[in-house]
Amino acid sequence: MRLLRFTVEMHRGVESLPPSRYAGDASVEPKGQPVSVVFWAWVTVAVVVLLGEAVTGGLFVAPWAAGATVAALLEALHIGIDPQWIAFFTVSSVVLVVVQRLKTRRR
Repeated sequence: MRLLRFTVEMHRGVESLPPSRYAGDASVEPKGQPVSVVFWAWVTVAVVVLLGEAVTGGLFVAPWAAGATVAALLEALHIGIDPQWIAFFTVSSVVLVVVQRLKTRRR
């Protein structure tokens, strides 16, 4: 009998909550689109490459981190995977060429 009364009281308590407290209610869902796994993959690539650059110090792999960062931004804007890869390789290549030219001018 106690269990039944407890169950009834709990049921009344749930019904008295505002509608937004119910599971599956649309108003509880997060605003906007969630961040995808691809975004975190690009961020991981950028961080790992930057850590590698910290170890090597030759400014050879840092441009790839720049490309991965741009690709992560494109993913955050929900742009397709093909433009992300194109941007990754384009930005990385351009930054690599610029950095290498700057390094040769200083010598």
